[in-house]
Amino acid sequence: MMLNSELLALGQQIAELRLAGRLKQTELAYEAGVSHRTLQRLEAGEAVNSAGLMKVIKCLGRLEAVLAALQSPGFSPYEKLAEAGLKVSQLKQQRPATILAGEGRAGPGVSPKRRVRRSRAAALQSDQPAERAVTAVKVQWPEDQP
Repeated sequence: MMLNSELLALGQQIAELRLAGRLKQTELAYEAGVSHRTLQRLEAGEAVNSAGLMKVIKCLGRLEAVLAALQSPGFSPYEKLAEAGLKVSQLKQQRPATILAGEGRAGPGVSPKRRVRRSRAAALQSDQPAERAVTAVKVQWPEDQP
């Protein structure tokens, strides 16, 4: 399993950081607030709970780097609505709303992906008069961008 090798590599890096800081396992475990056995398991590449892992990484002074590496690309559904000229409050007022995805990254001869989100009210509304038409909003999803 690939996860085991990644846990082993993580454990080795934590052990290297501990040794570079001239700390014994018992010292690091005490400072991090985890048991000595938890640190042994972590350095051996065994699974430990995430709270213990984060405490050790924080004690080694690397938590900010880990969190920075996990930052998202900044996709926000609210920004996509704003780009379409809508506010969340407007969506709640409009019944029903259908959101269609933008053009996909389909190859030649393949039709682009489409995502359709419809409320239950939209399905029930099809039997009602046409005066309450469905409002369509075109949204370009990040994974569909070229």
